Amino acid sequence: MFCDGKEYPVKAGDAMFIPPNVDHYTLNNGGTGNIHRIEINPLVAAQSGGAQNNGGQGTGPPPVIRNHSQLNRSQGHVLSAAMTVHL
Repeated sequence: MFCDGKEYPVKAGDAMFIPPNVDHYTLNNGGTGNIHRIEINPLVAAQSGGAQNNGGQGTGPPPVIRNHSQLNRSQGHVLSAAMTVHL
């Protein structure tokens, strides 16, 4: 995944939270097969078309990437409003 021009590696089982105003895209550059993902966007992002920066960098903070295997439900860790990648 690339956010504001910086590459962030993701692997099977990862969930990504991409903050507002971040120019981003995903790219399968690590192997064979397809990327299967679920993407959840706020209504305002869908209505506006996302970050409008004409190919430049966004203005948001870096993404948060966590793998489901690292979550500890006893400490309140849950996946919510995220995108999960299955490679």
